[in-house]
Amino acid sequence: AGNTKSMNPVISSDGRFVAFESFANNLIEEDINENPDIFVRNIPEGKTEVISLSSRGQQANHGSSNPSISANGRYVLFQSPARNLVPIDNKRSDENEWNFSDVFLRDRELGKTELISVNLEGKPGNHPSGSPSVSQDGRYVAFTSMATDLVENYPDAPLELSGKGFTARRIDIYARDRETNTTKLVSVALTGEPGNHQSQAPKISANGQFVIFQSAASNLTKTRMPGTTINIYQRDIVKDETTLVTDFKGPQETNVMSAHSAITHDGNFVVFDTNYGHQGAELANNSDVYIWNSTTDEIELISLAIPTQN
Repeated sequence: AGNTKSMNPVISSDGRFVAFESFANNLIEEDINENPDIFVRNIPEGKTEVISLSSRGQQANHGSSNPSISANGRYVLFQSPARNLVPIDNKRSDENEWNFSDVFLRDRELGKTELISVNLEGKPGNHPSGSPSVSQDGRYVAFTSMATDLVENYPDAPLELSGKGFTARRIDIYARDRETNTTKLVSVALTGEPGNHQSQAPKISANGQFVIFQSAASNLTKTRMPGTTINIYQRDIVKDETTLVTDFKGPQETNVMSAHSAITHDGNFVVFDTNYGHQGAELANNSDVYIWNSTTDEIELISLAIPTQN
């Protein structure tokens, strides 16, 4: 076993490869960077390889985390503030540079590492990015970012959190098309601007067409949600359409949180948990699991109790 903790495993669709984060330094020979790294274990062959490398084979000079793996295990995504993984990334000069994570893709077949959170000039974004999720073929990557230079016409002004008395840097969801080298804003309002509150936890469908994510924004769809709710949305990045998944079509409750979600290969179904209907209660103790059907736009309760016996 590794000589310290390992965590955050993800598995390829055929079960052959497992990517994970580890602080251990005895999983491969000559692990000398003294940082947590991303590894892939080839289950049939019983071999482990390090993923958080530059294209020249140099280990990351800072920690790496949050792996995501493509269906066949060829592509592995991760986030890291390391400055030596791609040539253009070591030119950032900022006093807080070690707090600036970027999103990287490692092509295990070619041994190449690619910057995903890239701005319009082909350089790293000007603020942190993370939480990558990759399509089955590795073409599309969804991720979060605070950067203001990944897409055109993005506002520089911080997000005003109404009623809170303070502002914060925006966290938005993006999708990168590696084939066309373009990046789209996913957490986009009906006006084309970024959503009016934070978004996080993106997951992309295996076919690369849909991204689901959490958001407290109230202006992503025509259904206006209270600003104190966190909902699940699905964005069709081909048609550029956003749908509110957690739309119970009843009274709009406040203090609702929808925390965890997953999406099927084709985006037709989304499962999620929420404390909708449990006002004033803690999510951990009063939440239920539901499934949303995108074809019928219907929500069905999954965490059903057994029928009572008379």
